[in-house]
Amino acid sequence: MIGALLAVGGAAGAGWALRAASSRRRPLDVVAALLAPLFVIGFIVGVVTLFVPRFLH
Repeated sequence: MIGALLAVGGAAGAGWALRAASSRRRPLDVVAALLAPLFVIGFIVGVVTLFVPRFLH
């Protein structure tokens, strides 16, 4: 369950960050560009958690 939440949240966050970094004004685009790698890492950890039992335990 936690893996699915991490994967969905990471994918949604990375999508938002990509859009915000390329289309928003100055302060928010820098924040989005800094947060994008964290969302991608969250997505990767979520997918690994789905396929590797007891990864986060």
